[in-house]
Amino acid sequence: MQWDGNGDNADGANWKDTGPVFGSGDRGTPGRANDVVSPAPPPGPATALRPNYPNPFNPVTLLAFSLAEPGRVTLQIYDLRGRLVRTILNERLEAGSYDGTYRWDGLDAAGHAVPSGAYFCRLATEAGPVLTRKLTLLR
Repeated sequence: MQWDGNGDNADGANWKDTGPVFGSGDRGTPGRANDVVSPAPPPGPATALRPNYPNPFNPVTLLAFSLAEPGRVTLQIYDLRGRLVRTILNERLEAGSYDGTYRWDGLDAAGHAVPSGAYFCRLATEAGPVLTRKLTLLR
């Protein structure tokens, strides 16, 4: 039952059986439909390259990143002169978080130990930005 808005609401003659019933999704006012819009679901993870751990490191560091969309991903290590030292990852991955799944052991592509110093980890995706982080290797 719902009050029709005319006359005294204490008089049962002013109540009708039409419209939404009190407690049927409204916010506590009889006859007033719920106009509250449900919030959108939270967005998935953004594409990000998180700090490596440990940093500085010797002999191994863990690389962490997240992907907003599935696609081809490359994760590469460069020296200060911009030369490619090693490709850690070059494959298609699903969207999600990759924490400590990949690591760099301070070796180049030929398996030789690189000297102490600063290096850059570069994450590139098909659909997103190229992200870079500085790594410090201490021998």
